[in-house]
Amino acid sequence: MFFVTYIVYVSTAVAIKYISDVYYTNDFMAYLGGVTLHEFANLEISFIGALAFDLYILPEKFAEFYTSICEMYDRENMAAAVYGNTRNKK
Repeated sequence: MFFVTYIVYVSTAVAIKYISDVYYTNDFMAYLGGVTLHEFANLEISFIGALAFDLYILPEKFAEFYTSICEMYDRENMAAAVYGNTRNKK
């Protein structure tokens, strides 16, 4: 679970830095994520390196990804409506 959390956390931080001229310091970003500055820097450089330092996404690719996320969300909500919410039940 922590791995997914870190990916969401670092991808959000990188996205904020990429699209905004004004953003929080790395110290503050590390604090928000509950990691040390060193850990944050390692997460950030590993994430950007895995993307081959290419942060630009074509609008068509973004639309494709957005559509797939919306479809997944719709399927999960439909399943919850049919089968009931089984999460948090004991």
